[in-house]
Amino acid sequence: MALGANRQDIMRLILRQAWFVVSAGFAIGIAGALLGTRLISSAALRSEATDPWTFVGATLLLIIVSLVAAIYSGAPRYALNAVQSLQE
Repeated sequence: MALGANRQDIMRLILRQAWFVVSAGFAIGIAGALLGTRLISSAALRSEATDPWTFVGATLLLIIVSLVAAIYSGAPRYALNAVQSLQE
């Protein structure tokens, strides 16, 4: 983090880094889910194993939870004033 960065820049940096991890996990998770559909097809009661609404809903839920967790964990850094920390 650079000295003199404003709060929006810090939050943008935190969310950009979180989005990279979330998107990598999304890609790996969808690939694994599609490969594992044969294993769960017998357990799916009222839906097909490759039901697109299930994939979309689960994906959106996990993306939202991940980004909220990134914001929550980045809040202390967001409130940090680097200049004051260096002066002390």
